[in-house]
Amino acid sequence: MNLAGIESILYSRENWKTFNAKFFNNRVLTIFTKIVTLLSQKNTVKRFTLTTPLSLGVLDRRVVMKLQPEVVHIHNWYNFLSHDDIDWLVRNYPTVFTLHDQRLMSGGCHYSFDCSKFANSCTSCPAVHLGKRVVSSSKGKLNRTFTELKNKYALIGPSNWILMEALKTPLGRNAKEIRHIPNVMESALAKLDVKTRQINNHQIKLLFIAADCSAYSKGLDILLEALPENGKIKNSEVAYELNIVGDYRDWE
Repeated sequence: MNLAGIESILYSRENWKTFNAKFFNNRVLTIFTKIVTLLSQKNTVKRFTLTTPLSLGVLDRRVVMKLQPEVVHIHNWYNFLSHDDIDWLVRNYPTVFTLHDQRLMSGGCHYSFDCSKFANSCTSCPAVHLGKRVVSSSKGKLNRTFTELKNKYALIGPSNWILMEALKTPLGRNAKEIRHIPNVMESALAKLDVKTRQINNHQIKLLFIAADCSAYSKGLDILLEALPENGKIKNSEVAYELNIVGDYRDWE
């Protein structure tokens, strides 16, 4: 994509095979990453949803070196970049991370909930049944990377909350710059007179979207508990309609 003289190249799970010459059999690699994810899910304590201390890298560094990017912008990276890949990218190129979860600041958990061990060393991790030392080792590698590479990267957070969590760790404390950029811009929301329109029609339409609606981290159970069973908002005549989009997986 080339916009206003700025060329950007998307390197993602959807198109990495186009760039990648690192592996002799991409199909085998795809199957292997799915197996690793499945085993990680089975080893995760249910309320933590997913803990992934190991991340397989599919990055072909020769492609990056050929491109010579002036900025590398990393979003979700599980089973796309390894710890060594992250270290190599930050050491060699100006790097920006957008934090969509807590994985980059922890030893494996994507959301820590009431656990604060991620702020230090992730010892005795409560999020996994087996492999607590692996989680601690993963956390140690990330801590060393962001301590050694102070001021060589920047952070973007869609929420102030996730940036405050990052500041508890070397990831946040050693970043050159930290910015809050919300996923939904206030200017776009300001154009919608949703509240007035819905109340005038005596109905509020709610839409809940998640890839896995059963995941504890998504909070569907909290929403359902908060909504009255009679279909009307408490102490009013305003009705609501709840629409749910997404998969529902059995974690038992």
